[in-house]
Parts: sequence; structure tokens; C-alpha cells
Amino acid sequence: MSKIFNGIHFYININNLNSVVRKDENSHENLSRTFHALDAFTYTLEKFAGEFDDINIEKFTTSRLHFYIPIQNNSETATAEMLEIIAFSQELSSYINKHSKYQSLVNFQIGSGADLGKHTEFTFTDKDSEISEMTTIG
Repeated sequence: MSKIFNGIHFYININNLNSVVRKDENSHENLSRTFHALDAFTYTLEKFAGEFDDINIEKFTTSRLHFYIPIQNNSETATAEMLEIIAFSQELSSYINKHSKYQSLVNFQIGSGADLGKHTEFTFTDKDSEISEMTTIG
């Protein structure tokens, strides 16, 4: 039997990642600049989110970081934390977009979404790599 949790699942998405990748590939015939900017963005955002005790970083899928905040008794705190991370991601993308190394190439446009309700934590293991990963279903 799976345990059911109440919480907020939210994501932060780079809405235009495909066009940024195409621009880099067409201009430089490789994607090293885009991958470096994407790595800087995801690493810094994950590090910031890790400062909150109750936020779980679920996964990164293509252009989207998924987070989960279980809600015990205080949904206002969880909502405030989620909004703080989303605001931080906007500032971070703005900084990366203006940084001299990327300014002629990268223009990450950030979007986000969230849902609130009951979720089940689901762990699955990749058969080839034997790496386990947690995600939420709900």
C-alpha cells in the first residue's frame, strides 16, 4: 500500500529551450554554450531549493525542473516557499541572459505551474543503470 501525501507539485520550465538550442547549433555548430548555461541554471536553482528543509527536488526533464513540497499543517508556508523559488528562478535566468558569456545567445524565458492536492511518492529504478528515482503521482 502506498502512502498518500498532501502537497504542492510545481515546476519551473525554460519555455523557449528548443529555440535557444537551435540558435546555438546554427551559430556555433555545437551546443556547449547552451549546455553550460543550462547547467549553471539548474545547478544554482537546485542549490537554492536545497536550502529549504521541506522541498524535494524530484527530477529534471528536458527543460523542466520538478519540485514537491509536502504540506503538513501550514499551506501558507509551502506556498510562500514555492513562490520564493519561482521568483529566484526568474532573477537567475535574467542574470544568465545578461551575463557577457551568454548575452548574444541565451535568452531563457521562464514559466512555471503548480498543482495542490494528494500525491503518492513513487520510486522506480532504471534496469540498465540501476539508478533509482523518486517521482510523485497525483
